[in-house]
Amino acid sequence: MITETSYKIASLQEKKGLKDTFTLFFLLLLGLALFLRLFQLGEKPYHHDESLYATYSWNLYTGKGYQYHPMLHGPFLFHVNALLFFLFGVSDFTARLSVALFGTLLVGLIYYLREPLGDKGALATALFLTLSPINLYFSRFLAHDMYVAVFTLLPLIFFMRCAKNPDHRPYLYGLAVSLAFLFTIKLTAYIHTFIFVTFAILWSLVRGSSSVVTRDKSRALEKDPVPSPHLGHAPSKTKGPRAKDKEPRMRDNARYPTSGVRTLAAGTRLFFQEALGFMKAHKFPLIFSSFLFIGIYITLYTTFFTNPQGVWDSVFTTFRYWIEQNRIQRIRGAFTYYLPFLILYELPVALVALLGLIARLSKTPYAREQVIGLTLVAAFLIYTLSDNPLPKELNFLGQTYHMNNLTHMETFSDLVYALYLVFLGGWGVFHFLRQREDFTALLVYWSIMALLIYSYAGEKVPWLSVHVVLPLTLLAGRFLGEFLNSQMFRHYSKYFLGCLLVALVFTLHTTIYANFHYNANPVERLVYTHTSPEVVKMVDKIEEVSFKFGKGKDTPLAIQGIAVWPLSWYLREYRSWYYPGDLRTALDRPVVVVDWVSREQYKDLLQDYAEIHVKLREWWIPAEKATWRQWWNYFLYREVYNPTGSEDVAFYVKKEFM
Repeated sequence: MITETSYKIASLQEKKGLKDTFTLFFLLLLGLALFLRLFQLGEKPYHHDESLYATYSWNLYTGKGYQYHPMLHGPFLFHVNALLFFLFGVSDFTARLSVALFGTLLVGLIYYLREPLGDKGALATALFLTLSPINLYFSRFLAHDMYVAVFTLLPLIFFMRCAKNPDHRPYLYGLAVSLAFLFTIKLTAYIHTFIFVTFAILWSLVRGSSSVVTRDKSRALEKDPVPSPHLGHAPSKTKGPRAKDKEPRMRDNARYPTSGVRTLAAGTRLFFQEALGFMKAHKFPLIFSSFLFIGIYITLYTTFFTNPQGVWDSVFTTFRYWIEQNRIQRIRGAFTYYLPFLILYELPVALVALLGLIARLSKTPYAREQVIGLTLVAAFLIYTLSDNPLPKELNFLGQTYHMNNLTHMETFSDLVYALYLVFLGGWGVFHFLRQREDFTALLVYWSIMALLIYSYAGEKVPWLSVHVVLPLTLLAGRFLGEFLNSQMFRHYSKYFLGCLLVALVFTLHTTIYANFHYNANPVERLVYTHTSPEVVKMVDKIEEVSFKFGKGKDTPLAIQGIAVWPLSWYLREYRSWYYPGDLRTALDRPVVVVDWVSREQYKDLLQDYAEIHVKLREWWIPAEKATWRQWWNYFLYREVYNPTGSEDVAFYVKKEFM
């Protein structure tokens, strides 16, 4: 008795020690994440879009109001930034502070996924997110996407807790509040909701198919437990030759023609039965949760009830606007647009996720041959068919509905890439669902669907890569955690630790250069038509001229054309800086800024001014073809293999103030 008690005490102490060790390492990672996101946060020049968001947040803070417009996305950013301006003052640092804090919070949320990811998997995921070049860059860039990432992951955590403890109402309320905030950030909320809802339906259908098979099999199988209603159910622990018989298998539809219909019917019935049962059992908490959701949604879209039109615009105007943008493909890109981002910035994560999925699907020699062969053939075809355009006949529906390109694909390599994702993803999802590894199945489904949907979307920009990388990072962490606990890792730990060290060095190099050395340099693919550092020097010169002029912020300036953004943010405290009129009436102003392409018409007019050529925005568009050496040099050293471009302005300063 004493021995048994001592054993239990020792076991509890060991678990507590492991938990304390995990918590310590996690807090260290969280501290590192916060430091990386706050260090020199305000130093980078403000991008065109950042200046829009910062200026409208400042307008709200200073009492000039805010009205929702779909072009600027949802109201959440502006209200949060206005609050931070109120608390900490207005500066380049505080304007980006909210995204930096949310980027850190995203790492912190992994702590609550410790159970489905495992201790090592959770730490690996947190490390991936902490050092991720893409996540770090857009945690230091004022945009909506880091908020979306947090409020995509947070409802998932609340849902898992709620499914496990359905009578614990705070989880349900937390789910409602986090979803409400998600829908006040950006239209991508509908994309992510679609992904999770369709997975829930698919999960119910697979459960329905299992129930059909279970009823048709022996009584021994009927006694098997139904898969857990919450994500993260562990696979059966039964060992030996009888283990296979303990798992329900889906019936072969070719041999049983009615099986597909019965599966669909059973799954659909099960889905609605569980949904209706939950609604009946939790009627009043659901009503209260609905009020929470609606209250937050209306409050933010109406800017605290000062703009009732905002609620209407949030639905009808928003969808009309973004459907049109998708139709015309306002910011076009290849269907494989996000693939280079994964290779350049998230290669270790992408490889761990892909190799982990392939390894888990390769449990038999035949399956291994299939999945590896499929991957090699797909890679070969994607590379060799990149110059082969798709036939125009595939776009007949696009012409019918007046769309530029219904498929948003240009070449056969795009089609092969999409088919490979569908096939591998579908195989993986059904494999893990049948193994009752629901959380892993969700991560595979989420990763594949995010890649497909954002590859199809008519607007392709680097910051949307955040939503492609997040599920892949979770999946990579899950697989890496499993691998670190495996027998293979223990046998060959030295070799694998060497590989992990190489991956860490690569990630550190990429992260440091992308976020600190080249954070406004167009040689980085993440730097998208970014404001040149020359603009910051121009603003410093304007400050100097204003001091010499003797009127400070009351100094009249004459700024027009493309320079209005980001100068709206930098010159926000100047009383008279924007001058859209005829410059012949502005010759008393010490500073004039016009488009570089328009400067010739002002040469005679501005003879008393010194002209300075300033790059306003810079970019680099990779050439369609590059040699292997050119690509390798770019991959390692960011040596571009064709010229960069820029949009320039002419900065005029009266000679007496130079």
